[in-house]
This record gives sequence, C-alpha cells and structure tokens, in this order.
Amino acid sequence: VDPMPILVLLPSAEGDFVPGVRRRHLEYGDTSVPIAQAHADFVVQRVMPLVNARFRTIADNPAATSAIGTSMGGQASLHLLLRHPDKFGAVAALSPAFQPATIAAVAASA
Repeated sequence: VDPMPILVLLPSAEGDFVPGVRRRHLEYGDTSVPIAQAHADFVVQRVMPLVNARFRTIADNPAATSAIGTSMGGQASLHLLLRHPDKFGAVAALSPAFQPATIAAVAASA
C-alpha cells in the first residue's frame, strides 16, 4: 500500500471552555503566548509520533510534512512552522487571524 497523500486531523471542541475564555483561543493564540507555544510543542512531541506510528507517513522529512488551518487554525499552523521548522516544510494559512507577535515573528524570520 502506498503512503496516503494526505492525513487530516481535526481537533474536538469538547471541553473548550476554561474560565473566561475558549481554550482554543489560548492554544491557537499568538506566538508569544506560553499556552500556544506548549500547544505547538505538544503537536510535535506527542501527536506527530503517534500519527507516524499508526499511519504510513513519510516521517522525519519536513518537505513531506505540512500544516493547514483556517482563521486561528491558520495562525496555529504558521506557529508550527515557525517554532518547528525542522518538522514542517510548508504551511497553508487560510483566512488567518494573525496576532501582532505572529506577524513580528514572520518579519524577524524573513
């Protein structure tokens, strides 16, 4: 069986509320937000190894690994690439909701 050309993982909104804010607004937040940094690290350190172990992926090849998201998910996808360029080779941020520190991080990396 050939590797799948695409693997789609969708987060659940179950349990999304923490006091005063939606959890995903913190997890997908600006690159300067510690919870957003922890979320990006969680995806790379916990989710990616699980996916690579269960599916026929092309592991350890950033050119074969991309992230895609819309709105805040677009910002979270870009954050993955900025924080872990050794794991992601491309990103598609569709109608992204970029926050100021994310824009500054992109400008600094250019």
